[in-house]
Formats: sequence, C-alpha cells, structure tokens
Amino acid sequence: MLQAFAENVSVDESQHIVVQKLQEHLREKNYLLILDDVWNEDWQKWESLRSCLLGIGKNVGSRVLVTTRSENVASTMETLFQHRHHLEKLTNEDCWSIIKKRAFGSSSFPLELEGIGRDIASKCRGLALVANIIGGSLCNNRKKDDWLSIKDDSEVWGSIEEANGVLRVLQLSFNRLPTPALKQCFASCSIFPKDCWVF
Repeated sequence: MLQAFAENVSVDESQHIVVQKLQEHLREKNYLLILDDVWNEDWQKWESLRSCLLGIGKNVGSRVLVTTRSENVASTMETLFQHRHHLEKLTNEDCWSIIKKRAFGSSSFPLELEGIGRDIASKCRGLALVANIIGGSLCNNRKKDDWLSIKDDSEVWGSIEEANGVLRVLQLSFNRLPTPALKQCFASCSIFPKDCWVF
C-alpha cells in the first residue's frame, strides 16, 4: 500500500515505520483497501493487519473490502471487521453473458453454439470466475466439437464445488493452449515467486 504513495520504500522496513509513513500519507483522508480473492486463514496475521489499519487512521469513512470464497476467511473477517455480506451466485443467464462476451467480444456468435453455450453456463454454478475462464478458453472458437467437449468434460464440471475445483477449470485453459512451446513457456513461469518481476 505504501509503495503506491512513495517509490523509495523498502519492503524490509519494520511494521512500525510502515504504519508511521502511511499515517503521514493518509492523515485526514479516507481510504478504501480492497483485498480480492483472499485465501489466507491465519487469524494472527489478520489481527496484525487490523491493528495496522487502526493505527493508520481513525477516519470514519475508511473501509476495508475483502473478497473470498473461503468460509473460514469470511468468518475471520467478520470477527475482525464486524461486517459480512454474502453475495448470491450469478444466474445462468449472467454466466452465459460472460461466456459469450469473452468468447466472441462484440462480434456475432454462431447461433448453433447458443444452446451448447447455455448448457455450459448452467454448469458454471453461478461462479463468475469459472464463466470468465471458460469464455476465455473458447475465445474466437467457432468449432461446435470444441464447445461440446468442454460441455461434456465431467472431470472439470464434477470438481467445481471442491476447494481446488476452479484449478481444474484453469487446467482446462492450460490444456487448450495452441502449441507445446506456449505450454512450456507458461509452465516455466511457475518457477518464479508471486509478484516477481521478470526481465
């Protein structure tokens, strides 16, 4: 967060110094901190973050928004931040809209794929991420057989509700990369730690 305000900040600085610098930048200002798709369930780390945020500013309008699919993370957030809002899943129509937009953009799509596409959308179980990944993997693909193979892939659809179910959908995207060289390049990126700069 501090690096957004100042480029000369070291990630190795102590928590106290970071909080102090954030206080300087956010004094008398409201902030909105969005932590998207959180999976860390370590309560102590969240308590530490909460303490830091309380130390940064007491502005009534400041907020922290955390999104997660983990019930444990949601319960921890509710304990620490007092508010929890459970979002409903998307409708099949919403999922179809996402798939269609990702697969064909603003261009027209073959009407023969609509029924298959709607069947695929109903299997997304209302998860926008799944619809987005599936639509992306079908980008500009007008082959009926390819759409049918995704619709009928029980390995993908049977696992959506499991903890690693979305990973299977991501695996589908990887499997559909057009060349072995591209797959190898993509897989090679996994050796780098998260947020690592590669030059």
